[in-house]
Amino acid sequence: MRSRAALRGLAPLLLVLTLVACGGAEAVPEAGREILVLGVMGASDSQGATVVGMIRGVEQAVAEYNANDDSRYEIELKEFNTQERPGEAGAGENEIANTERLIGVVGPFALPDVESLGPAFENSGLPYIVPSVTGGGVPDDGWMNFRRLVANDRQEGRILATRAADRVDGAIALVSEDSAEGEPFAEAAKAELDRLQRSPTRTDTIDRGANPTALAAALAKDAPEAVLYGGGGATGKALLDALRKAEFRGLTVASHQIRDAHPAGLGGGVVSTSAACDPAAAPAARFAGRFEDRFESKPPAFALEAYEAALMLLEAAEEMQGNPNGIPEFLRLNRRFRGDSKQYEFDDRGEPVNPPVWIYESTNGGWKPAGRSDRPAG
Repeated sequence: MRSRAALRGLAPLLLVLTLVACGGAEAVPEAGREILVLGVMGASDSQGATVVGMIRGVEQAVAEYNANDDSRYEIELKEFNTQERPGEAGAGENEIANTERLIGVVGPFALPDVESLGPAFENSGLPYIVPSVTGGGVPDDGWMNFRRLVANDRQEGRILATRAADRVDGAIALVSEDSAEGEPFAEAAKAELDRLQRSPTRTDTIDRGANPTALAAALAKDAPEAVLYGGGGATGKALLDALRKAEFRGLTVASHQIRDAHPAGLGGGVVSTSAACDPAAAPAARFAGRFEDRFESKPPAFALEAYEAALMLLEAAEEMQGNPNGIPEFLRLNRRFRGDSKQYEFDDRGEPVNPPVWIYESTNGGWKPAGRSDRPAG
């Protein structure tokens, strides 16, 4: 395979990168370069800051690639709307099907869009790389053209069960929200605690929006050393508040949704995670410097993962000599990729193999990094 340095080239940007979907003038390719198209499933002028950051991460990868003298092709970045438009059968599906020389798409960036657009991508044979979505199951026989770049909810359950067992010597109680996020988390967490011979002393399920007061009182009475929670952030926060009111003195270890919902921190005694690379990590800092030079803002969570998704597709295009039809098979056969955030490996279903998460300890003023799950803290 071509080197990462060849793909990422850090030479000054010489060419104007055109966002075709925004209606700008067409890019003029360097002499001898054939134009290929890379898609992104989102609109930079109509989405939230995190989605805009991921689109910019893809744009950063394209800009670096086009500026590299060793690159064989000129890449145009095209934004596809994930919402249905009048007269369309699905969200951007007609536009995707009619885009020539399209090598793949980065995204979608939200679970409902993955679930609704995934079948269309599979039918079309178009590769799509999802950099931020942790939820949603993949069929047992896999999706042929799908890659997920972050730990899913099931993998996070296993990881946080191990973390809880490492942090406390005594009893661990397992609580999960009755939801698409909580169920796979709880199944994997229980299996891992059983494997570690630290089976939960009790397992409870809570409905989204339910009052957790009675459950918290029962947990406080049993006095486990840790409560392990998986599910939505609002339910997790309500449970945490109820546990504190019931004078529970143990550790609360909660899935990433609680941290996402409360970035300002939740006080002491709470551990949570992020599926995105810690921005303080050295690889993320190097990427952030280049990102800030281009966009004059710090990259949000998952911008680096979106950048790496674009690099995977660009590498595949190079290896397949610009033939879009060969890219899905190349990705299926070549399942390892060294990214800035981590070493990637994918299974038959397009899921990452043993992906890490980044661990955080809550404080009164935010969340303090506490290491990566596959490395010793500190």
